[in-house]
Amino acid sequence: MYELVRSRIAESMVAETWSVPRFDAVIRLPDHLAASVPVWSLGPSYTEINTAWLWARRSGPDRFHVVARAYERGRRAPRFLHAGYLTAVELMGKHGAWIRPTSIVWKPGSGIIEHALRPDDPAVAAMSAIDRLADRVSADYENAGAPRFPPRAQVARCPDGSLQAAFHIGVSGYGDNDVDTVAAALTTLTLGYGPTARLRVLPPCARIGDYQLRLQPLASAAWAALGLDRAATRAAEAAQEQAWRARFGDPF
Repeated sequence: MYELVRSRIAESMVAETWSVPRFDAVIRLPDHLAASVPVWSLGPSYTEINTAWLWARRSGPDRFHVVARAYERGRRAPRFLHAGYLTAVELMGKHGAWIRPTSIVWKPGSGIIEHALRPDDPAVAAMSAIDRLADRVSADYENAGAPRFPPRAQVARCPDGSLQAAFHIGVSGYGDNDVDTVAAALTTLTLGYGPTARLRVLPPCARIGDYQLRLQPLASAAWAALGLDRAATRAAEAAQEQAWRARFGDPF
């Protein structure tokens, strides 16, 4: 397996501007780890878009009730949820909430409400479990022999209910940060998770939207679950951008 992983890394690395060559590694985690992470939702009418961060349900022709975990710098345990209303473009557009649920722009009239979470709330248990698993996978990668200062794993749920862990890895070629070391660490990590674990080595995405879909595969399924039409949403977004340029000019 090591030789195959090493070959795929060499094929997939892309030199980014002002940075070292990088690639993405995505591991399907074993079922017993997925089973250890509870699934939480406000109810069956809500769709999870970004694992343990963002949920939504349709409440009108172009209106969605959105619930997001509130980001608090320096804190890991979630304490608040923000809830409000967004349009399809604001939710699923190329600059929408699904891209960065930690920094949603709630416009006036969105009806935003902040909900405090009790420490024993099931939502806290689900969100904290994802955070702990990301910490564990990150530590497992480091213990598998990763170079110094390895990236943190980003754990997400897939539409089939499984969990994946993604790494955006840079290979500088200096010291122990070389293809051989990284390939050996990823091989050890994947084999250590048992026969159901699967590793994919992929070139980095050119667009942030594509990269976010790789990190959060639930977002792809959310379009159908929310009854959204991609083409119509993209067209509405393009019309808004055109109107903005007509009013303020092209920023570039």
